[in-house]
Amino acid sequence: MAFCIGFIIVFVPGGIGVRESALYVMLNTLLPGSASLIVAIGSRLWVMLGEVISLGMALIWKGKNVSLRQEYENK
Repeated sequence: MAFCIGFIIVFVPGGIGVRESALYVMLNTLLPGSASLIVAIGSRLWVMLGEVISLGMALIWKGKNVSLRQEYENK
């Protein structure tokens, strides 16, 4: 739900702040305030880590692909 709210709010890049706020409000009914805040921020950091890992994998794959293409062209 929080991800969808962050996605719908188009004037905020990546829904940053909106998604965390929505998640915090929803979790606040189940967890203490500080735990809800930690989970909301941790969720954003987890998503960002996944994006950085994906970027790194794509750059490594692209680099290998370019070197293989150069080897093929040099033959």
